[in-house]
Amino acid sequence: MNATITAAYIIAAFFMGFLTYRKGLKEGLNISKGKENPIEPIIKNNVVKMQSKKPEDIIMQGIENILLYDGTPQKKVGEAK
Repeated sequence: MNATITAAYIIAAFFMGFLTYRKGLKEGLNISKGKENPIEPIIKNNVVKMQSKKPEDIIMQGIENILLYDGTPQKKVGEAK
């Protein structure tokens, strides 16, 4: 049983290597022929970049929070507004 699983892994690895080689060869030939944007990403990068605040803005927000605090208790996590 161990030998069959090992053989299956070896065969799968060979076919994956063969298919990726063919894909790379095809894309390389398309690039050399001058086709526009032949490579399409398989996984799309949908990361949204957040704008970071300047340290001065963070400090000013903290000072505002301190000065504008009216003594009301803060809401606990998960508590409805």
